[in-house]
Amino acid sequence: MFRIETFRLIIRTFRRFLSLTLIVMIGAGFMMGLMSTPRVLRESVDEYYDETNLNDLVIYSPYGFCDEDYRKIASAEGVASVFASKEIDCHGLHVKGESVTYRVSELSRKNSQYKLVSGRMPLKNDECLFLKNDMAHKYNLGDVITLNYGDKDINDYLSNSQYTIVGFYESPNYMSKIKGASNYNNEELECLILIPNVNFISEYYTTMYVTLDGAKDLLSNTSSYDRYIEDKKTDLENVVSKQQSYLRDKLISEATETLDANEELFEQIKSEGKKQLDDAKKQLDDANIQIIAYEAQLNTLDALVRSLQAAIKNDSGILSDIHDFTLDVETDIDHFLELFGLNGSYPVSGTMEYLYSEYNKAVSQYNSVKGQLNYAKSQYEEGLKKYEEALVKYDKEIADGEQQLKLARAQLNDLPKSQWIILDRDLVYQLVMYKNNCEQMESISIYMPIMFFLVAALVCLTTMKRLVDEQRGQIGVYVALGYSNIQIIGKYVSYALLASLTGGITGIIIGQMLFPSVIYATWRMMYYLPAIKIMFPVKNAIISVGLFSVLMALITAYVVHNCVKDVPASLMRPVAPKKGKIIFLQKIPFIWNVLSFTSKITARNIFRYKSRFLMTIAGIAGCTGLLIM
Repeated sequence: MFRIETFRLIIRTFRRFLSLTLIVMIGAGFMMGLMSTPRVLRESVDEYYDETNLNDLVIYSPYGFCDEDYRKIASAEGVASVFASKEIDCHGLHVKGESVTYRVSELSRKNSQYKLVSGRMPLKNDECLFLKNDMAHKYNLGDVITLNYGDKDINDYLSNSQYTIVGFYESPNYMSKIKGASNYNNEELECLILIPNVNFISEYYTTMYVTLDGAKDLLSNTSSYDRYIEDKKTDLENVVSKQQSYLRDKLISEATETLDANEELFEQIKSEGKKQLDDAKKQLDDANIQIIAYEAQLNTLDALVRSLQAAIKNDSGILSDIHDFTLDVETDIDHFLELFGLNGSYPVSGTMEYLYSEYNKAVSQYNSVKGQLNYAKSQYEEGLKKYEEALVKYDKEIADGEQQLKLARAQLNDLPKSQWIILDRDLVYQLVMYKNNCEQMESISIYMPIMFFLVAALVCLTTMKRLVDEQRGQIGVYVALGYSNIQIIGKYVSYALLASLTGGITGIIIGQMLFPSVIYATWRMMYYLPAIKIMFPVKNAIISVGLFSVLMALITAYVVHNCVKDVPASLMRPVAPKKGKIIFLQKIPFIWNVLSFTSKITARNIFRYKSRFLMTIAGIAGCTGLLIM
């Protein structure tokens, strides 16, 4: 009987039943949609992360990585795969003349893969893929990008400096439209391109992208995933602590050997240069002695010429003049004449013709020796100048070389320790932004439904109180007929539960389909997201419907319980109106006396029905707050 009467009651009070259904539908829809949105956001990108084998950890080193480092990391326990990447940040000039900051990475990769969205894959070494981002609309297939590295030659790092765009791609590492800072002068990173791996010249890697065993089984951007990664990261740090100094020690050893060889070569060059300078100095000294000999011979010939001139002028005997010139000659006259090429048997009273002949011969010898002397002096002066210049250059180069060797040795000794940096997704700008937004959405999904929950409670309280007030006589009849309080309360609780279940089920279906899709589409303004993955979390559905059902049932039970406490005779009579009381405004005559009759009635009703007044305020405030939020 109660069941039939309950359905009849629904038909008779359909508007009230509909109002309860709608408020529960809206509240449950919001709660279901908002509570499920964080999971939808996480599930959608997690599937994308798994498909592209997104790295769980990124390792950086100030010295880069070698093949031995790669093998150690790849063989570490818990590591699923490692991609040792070569990257470079530089400037790029577009064919239209626009210069932007690029990050150039390798095309073929194990981890952090990409999806080709248009065009084709590069087939030549000078072809590239361009990241599809907010700058991609400025570029077309076939455009050429010219890379440069400031004052340095880009060809020291890449085998090609120009690349033709043949396709556009998407990457899980760069879902956000904000790319972060680059390593090139700390400028903002604007564009990213992928080029064939063979273009990179360096034998060392710049970055290690690591994926861990079991990480794909966990939902990304959740606390369980974070705890798992933190544990594995700790295990990997033990391997890193032993391996991180390997390349530094290797480079220092190679540099030390090279420096030792250069120092030995420097000493050899220094010794050879000193020997060459000493030989040149000895040659200069020999040349100076030769000049002194030429000067002595020239003086002797000059004296001879003057003596012959005097002999010819005075027409005196040549032997007498020569004797006067020699002064202290101790040897015999024949030997002295032989010094000047004269025949000792020549008669002392020789003729003037002979004197002229000897004079011309002496002048000729004098001019010859003078020419040799002048040439020797010019050669000496030129050699001396070159020697002095070579000596200054040698001293400067030796000093510079010694300084450079000392500086190189000091720099080698002062090289910092190799401290590897292991970053998880929480420290990667692009990924942590998305995670933070998921957490913010999760906070909204907790607090925003509370407001709907309170509004629904107020609506239910008001609606069921009016319904019960109207049903007082019927309730009195039930009590008089012997129905228990539990049976009577159960009837009206069933009424409220039917409204809650109908509205709740409808709300979770609509809310789950609507809100995650709308929010996900809105987030596409900030991120390049994969296709949305809609699911129906049973837990959230139970919570949404269950909370509103329990709320409605408790409020209804409370209202009906207050009613059935009266005796049947009292219930079957109309409720006596509340006694009027003097309100506070009546004690202020200059306000009360100017109010109209309607305003006075309104003011008295506000204080007469305080609960309704407060519920109205709370309901309007809650709805307004939801609209603004």
